[in-house]
Amino acid sequence: MGVGEALLLLAIDPRRGTIWAPQRMAFALRAGELLDLVLAGRATVDDGRIEVTDASGTGNDRLDETLAEISAMTAPTVPSWVRGTTPGIGMRYLSRLEDQHVVQIGAGRGSSQPPRITLIDPARRDGIQARVDRVARGEPASEEDRSLAGLVYACSLDARLYGGLRRRALRRRLARLGEQQTAAVVHLASAGFEPVANASTDVVTRLNWALVGMLRHEYESGLYDQQYDSGGGHHGGESHHHGSESHHHGVESHHHGGIDTGGGHHG
Repeated sequence: MGVGEALLLLAIDPRRGTIWAPQRMAFALRAGELLDLVLAGRATVDDGRIEVTDASGTGNDRLDETLAEISAMTAPTVPSWVRGTTPGIGMRYLSRLEDQHVVQIGAGRGSSQPPRITLIDPARRDGIQARVDRVARGEPASEEDRSLAGLVYACSLDARLYGGLRRRALRRRLARLGEQQTAAVVHLASAGFEPVANASTDVVTRLNWALVGMLRHEYESGLYDQQYDSGGGHHGGESHHHGSESHHHGVESHHHGGIDTGGGHHG
């Protein structure tokens, strides 16, 4: 399970059968795709631009599609790649989780209602939560786990995962790590990505820093929310409405406020 699938699984509210903050998840999933490709040794970032280093298949259909998309582009910048989130990304990830027998996607109560997500393998979700917990505690963790924890912080999912007094310390530690990453990124608003440009030995860590900084900055400034709204969605605070692709479980793709209707504009 890649960074994106793990992130989306953590974002599912098992009681409500919905996804937390879908307008944020869409862009975080896009960032996760890039991290997965770099982790797989198929892409790198040089001078702030994404370059394919190995176009051979990964054995993962989703990653192979993403790799082909980047290969067809002329070295896109990291910001343009993340902002190029396409409609349907959330439903594609949910479908992959369903194929892995982790969740079950059911039809909503009405034809215009979002699908209901049922968690059928809570142990998988608990295992992913434990991976993020290790990062928050400062324990040894893999690059993939640190990347996942970075995205959890970037889209403020940590507030959801570490609610309550007993888990407050973990949330504070994860936030402290995320703030340190954010502080390491130069010129967030212009997204120059100098730390990534100079990466020679630890491109994954530096890319993660850059993505965390960029996502936090643009979420807080409302840029992604505005972009999401321009795609036809509307939201207010913690949205519980989720769109999907037009032929999946009978749910129309035009449902407003969902993870899939808020695709970004390519640039």
